[in-house]
Amino acid sequence: MKTIVVTGANSYLGRLAIEFLRERTAYRLVAVVSPRAELSAEQERVRYLRADLAAAPDAALAAELAQAACVLHFAWTRTGSAEEVSRANRAMIEHLLGAMRDAGKFWFISSVSASPRPMSTYGATKHEAAELVRARGGSVLVCGLVVEPDPPRGPYRMLQKNVARLPLAFRAVSGEPLVFPLRLEDLGAVLAHVATTAPAPGSYRMFSAPLGFNTFLGLLEKLAPRLRVPAPFPAGLALRAAALAKKTHLIPVKLCDQVLTFLYKDAAHLLAHSELPGLALRRCADESFFR
Repeated sequence: MKTIVVTGANSYLGRLAIEFLRERTAYRLVAVVSPRAELSAEQERVRYLRADLAAAPDAALAAELAQAACVLHFAWTRTGSAEEVSRANRAMIEHLLGAMRDAGKFWFISSVSASPRPMSTYGATKHEAAELVRARGGSVLVCGLVVEPDPPRGPYRMLQKNVARLPLAFRAVSGEPLVFPLRLEDLGAVLAHVATTAPAPGSYRMFSAPLGFNTFLGLLEKLAPRLRVPAPFPAGLALRAAALAKKTHLIPVKLCDQVLTFLYKDAAHLLAHSELPGLALRRCADESFFR
C-alpha cells in the first residue's frame, strides 16, 4: 500500500489534510506531529509519529520518508526573529528532503502571503522556503484563505466572526487588496489530486480566482445581515503605517505582521503560479461559496 506523509498534522490544516486524504484516497497515512502534541484517536490506515523536525529524522520517520509516495509539508514555526524563523524552517525542509529518495515527491504548503517583495516576516520566510524547495526539485502548493461554513479556528474564522459582530461595513478606498479564497472541499480535492496523480514538479495554485477585498466583505456581510455603518479606510496607508510601526517597534511586531500578512498580496507573483492540470476550483461568485 502506498504511503502519504503529512507533517504538521496537529495543525488546523494538517488535521484537515489527514481527514480528507483518509476519505478520498486508499493510501496509508503517516501523520507527523510535534513532540508534545496530543495524539488523535486511532484511525484505520493512519500512523501517528511524534517528531522534532528541527533535528534529523529518527529511524522510524526516516524509513517512512524514504518510501513515501508523497510528502505534504504543513509544519511551520514562527518563533524568533525573521532570521531565526527562516533558518529553522529551511532546516526542517533540508532534514525531510535529506531522508527522501526522490525530492519530486515533496510538496511544500506555502501561502498567498509569500512574495519576492514581501512586507511581512511570514511572507518573506514562506517565499524563501518555497525557493529552497523548488531549487531542490520539490513542488509548492500556494494556499489561499481557506473558508468553510463553521470554521473552528484560523484567519477566516476571525474575519467571519468580526464581520458578523461589528456594526461597521469596512471598505478599502485606496489600494484595495485582493483576496485569494479556497473552499475547504477544494483543499481536500487538491491534496488528494497531487498525492495520487503525481503532477510534474512545479509551483501550483491552491486558491480560486481572486476578488476584491470590498466584494469579499460584501458577500460575507450577506451571511449575517444587519444594519451597518459604512467605514471606509485607506488600505495603502494602513500598509505603510504597519510597515513603519514594525520597523520602529511603536506597535508590537506580531500585530504589525498580522496586518501586513492580511492586507498585502502580490497578485502578479501569485497569478504566475501554474494551475493544476485536470482540476477546477470553484470561483467565489456569491455568498453560497461560504456555505
